[in-house]
Amino acid sequence: MKVQWDALHVRILHPHTNQLLREHLRQKRGGYRIQEEDHPKKMPLSTGQLLRRAAHAGTQTGKFCQLLYDRQGETSIRCILGVLSLMKKYGTAAFEDACAAALDVGVYEYRFVRRYLVRRYERASTLLTSNHPVEDWGKLLGDSAAVSAMLDRLLHHGHILKCGPRSWRTKTDLPDQEKAG
Repeated sequence: MKVQWDALHVRILHPHTNQLLREHLRQKRGGYRIQEEDHPKKMPLSTGQLLRRAAHAGTQTGKFCQLLYDRQGETSIRCILGVLSLMKKYGTAAFEDACAAALDVGVYEYRFVRRYLVRRYERASTLLTSNHPVEDWGKLLGDSAAVSAMLDRLLHHGHILKCGPRSWRTKTDLPDQEKAG
């Protein structure tokens, strides 16, 4: 292939005859424009497998990736691969939450989901306290499966701090009670 370019166009020429095969308008670095006749008529098998993998990961993830593909076509494949790698990094539950937020807002872009995850799961903190050990929550709430799913979401990138068997409040109140007694 021979390629010629100037400030406005990129031309692809036949190597032997120098016949013009395709002419494109130049794009900014990293940009692209695909003419409608160059788009594939059917979805490639590998793309279908990728979208099924995303749908298998979670309903919100599947919807988000499908909308991404519907809007951008073949150029969205790199974004979908990036989406699936983000899911590995942040976990399925956190990623489902981010995809649900993107769908609610109507922004179908990889960049939005990545920024959402970074802001929510790397910079923000959530504090939860309980006077019952985490192991007993399934018995207390009556649904072990729901409690397990909830704990997966809460404890992803989280820490558990266990205080001693006695409460700090009662421990500091004891000297006053001893004085009264």
